[in-house]
Amino acid sequence: MDKAAAGGHFEVLLFLHTNRSEGCTMDAAVNASRNEHVEILQWFFRFYPRMIHREKVIVFAKRYNYYLMDWLHRNYQASGERTVLAEINSSFYLTPPETEELTT
Repeated sequence: MDKAAAGGHFEVLLFLHTNRSEGCTMDAAVNASRNEHVEILQWFFRFYPRMIHREKVIVFAKRYNYYLMDWLHRNYQASGERTVLAEINSSFYLTPPETEELTT
């Protein structure tokens, strides 16, 4: 399951979840977030919430994916997990694009 999650192979992940009993490690959700597989990460939050290393997922979300940060913010706001929500809020901002200096 870990490799399927890291590679973005959602169908394989579903097959393994249905037909195997080994489960996954905490690295599965971390690698899904690292590789920007948002749909897979959302699936892990639903079916394996205790197997998610939330702090590491947030680190990758902050670096790579605005959509994922937005989803995490909404998800944790609904769940009321204040510690994780505070971590997300502390870094949830839009960085303005680089602008060239205008000369006259």
